[in-house]
Amino acid sequence: MPQLDIVTYIVQYIWVLIVLLLLFSFIVLGVLPRLQQQLALRAWAEEGLIGSNKVEDNKESESLSLLKKGLTEVFKVLCN
Repeated sequence: MPQLDIVTYIVQYIWVLIVLLLLFSFIVLGVLPRLQQQLALRAWAEEGLIGSNKVEDNKESESLSLLKKGLTEVFKVLCN
């Protein structure tokens, strides 16, 4: 049985090491940089969306403050 032959252990071991080295290098040099790039783009896009929401929130808060000022002036006029 060739699986139990002591002579072939070293050859099988070397082939496993070669395959694992190639797989590891493919993941480190190919997959991880693309994944890192996609995560950076996603974070940048989320930051941009949050920043645009902040601008909209500022516009809403400005309009609310103007409304409050207007209402307080109306109540002052009505109460006097």
